[in-house]
Amino acid sequence: MSINEKRIEESNTDFITSLIKQTEQPKSDPIIDIKTYAMAMLKKDYRKSVMRSMPKHWFDQLPHTHIALDDAIEQAALFCNMLLDNLET
Repeated sequence: MSINEKRIEESNTDFITSLIKQTEQPKSDPIIDIKTYAMAMLKKDYRKSVMRSMPKHWFDQLPHTHIALDDAIEQAALFCNMLLDNLET
């Protein structure tokens, strides 16, 4: 094994170890999910705060492919549109 390969392996091991340590600690960052935010904005029960009850203008015309990156972009766009809508009202 070359010195560079050894450094990369050590670096990867350190990175994985730090990830494990992070997941073992409780998170203290504030978190809000889309459904809870929609519930508050729509003034509806949590179980009724589903996508079909959300205003159409919250949704961009993005592909719904069930590919992780596409889904993440779609969810981010939805959340941004909700934030904008909330700031405008």
